[in-house]
Amino acid sequence: MKKIALGLFVIVFLISGCASTRPFGVPDFSSRQKYVQSNLRLSGDIKQAILDGRIVNGMTKEQVLATWGKPSNSNDQWYGKYGEGWWYKNFFGSTHFVEFNSGRVTSASSYFK
Repeated sequence: MKKIALGLFVIVFLISGCASTRPFGVPDFSSRQKYVQSNLRLSGDIKQAILDGRIVNGMTKEQVLATWGKPSNSNDQWYGKYGEGWWYKNFFGSTHFVEFNSGRVTSASSYFK
């Protein structure tokens, strides 16, 4: 009986995770909502992206942290000639890279294994 229950749990966990390719550690909706409510000067596009858990060009590092949390590994930061990049990973092996220039997002890409 325990094996069946464990098997069902694993199946439900995997199915629920397939619905999202967001990285690990994404702040929950209520945390993102509190951030938006406490930062009333955010543009409408940035507010909606944060609430939706999306990264868009023009976001600050603080806004990315509020949306996706800390990068997967602090050693996974990339510093190049034109800016800085943060790596995020998820359970299914996809990797998300957020690139900054002058402290603002210039691109966000996803790579799948």
